[in-house]
Amino acid sequence: MHRSIRHAGAFVAAVLLAWPVCTATETQRARAVWLWDARPALSDASARSAMFDFLGRERVALIWAQVDVQERDVTRAPAWRTFIAEGAERGIRVEALAGDPAWALQDAEPKGVLEAVLAYNVAAAAKERFSGIHFDIEPHQLWSWRSAKNRKQALRKYLDLLAWCKERMAYEFPGMVLGADIPFWWQAKDARSNKAIGDVEFNGVTKAASFHVIDVLDNVGIMSYRNRADGPNGMVAISQDVLNYADRATHAALWMGVETSRDKPGTVWFALGLPSAAAAALLDSATDISEGRRYKGYRVSVFDDGTRTHVGLSVPDAERDSPSPALTSAMASLARTFGMPAAPPGTKDNPDQIHAALVTRMGRDPEWQDPRSKPIVDPGTGTAFPGLLARSVMPASLTFEGSSADAFRRETGAAEQAFATHASFRGLAIHHFDSFRALVGRQAPTLPFPRPFGN
Repeated sequence: MHRSIRHAGAFVAAVLLAWPVCTATETQRARAVWLWDARPALSDASARSAMFDFLGRERVALIWAQVDVQERDVTRAPAWRTFIAEGAERGIRVEALAGDPAWALQDAEPKGVLEAVLAYNVAAAAKERFSGIHFDIEPHQLWSWRSAKNRKQALRKYLDLLAWCKERMAYEFPGMVLGADIPFWWQAKDARSNKAIGDVEFNGVTKAASFHVIDVLDNVGIMSYRNRADGPNGMVAISQDVLNYADRATHAALWMGVETSRDKPGTVWFALGLPSAAAAALLDSATDISEGRRYKGYRVSVFDDGTRTHVGLSVPDAERDSPSPALTSAMASLARTFGMPAAPPGTKDNPDQIHAALVTRMGRDPEWQDPRSKPIVDPGTGTAFPGLLARSVMPASLTFEGSSADAFRRETGAAEQAFATHASFRGLAIHHFDSFRALVGRQAPTLPFPRPFGN
């Protein structure tokens, strides 16, 4: 859709003006929520009403609702029109949500989603339109992120995509909002380079990609996932850099993300790896294996023990005790490039010593449990590579899942009090609707529930 639809800007502006104004008090500040599965609310009026009732009680004024990327023409248009219109009647805006890490490298899919949403908005009545588009791309999940060269390349492409989408939306639908999710740490220092982890040149300026994103977009969801507000590793402390920058930049509004779900534990089979510099050099030069999150159909994990980089593949639960030939073959292929061959005892690259060092390092990382030896034998040649199995678990400190509703309200209330001192702060963004409702239930909050920040 390329015809100009600038006349729609007046409607979007009116919606923004009608959106409840947030004050600095915790009880009045609005929230956002990620909605990854809108199908129940799209298809069932009672489920939709119950959802909006719950969101209203919890002060949610913005929904990032996933649109099906396989349905770029938004084939559920009538259902979306009803959903968005009913939300608007309750003071709740809806932005279309979509994303995949691979989109940082291949922009056809996100551009297709954008065009589909714009086309939907052209055909919809004013009260039925998406008020924006929100991308959850997360290029740091690409396993080539470990290569500084590939990281910069992915971030440049990612920023180019966001800038293109922003310009396209401004031309077709002035006032429509563009947002994205980023982690809180892209501007943190890389211990090896002493530069920002996400350091990248864009529009002639080199700085952290998180700051570039804030410059380009209208709103940004900061994944500041912790289950405490205060302390050196709490929500407030880890968010100060992006909040301070956004206050100075005075452009993007920040929604500070909190997690209420938990990733399912999984098993990863690692090939004992090469020295980190050698592994990075391989990633710098690789093209067929360095993109995306998967290798031969299996999700890739990377663990750096401070000396060596170990690359592994996720093991399906059904194959934990007996890996399939396909997985074994994929591991052997991975090990031939990124793994170390078996070496005799007493040599410099003795696998027993490297295995012991890796186990020790994993023992200090709450994300990893139960590391144990698991050699990789190439089914074609019989060549053996030293390997290791470990369980990946989501650290409890990252999520409120398993906490009480009272604990959630106390900690988020304290965080909102502290965040409210920043002009760029719009509210908390809660990931995600289903786990949030399961955590706090259907009962309205009992006030007062915040605790003072720092106590």
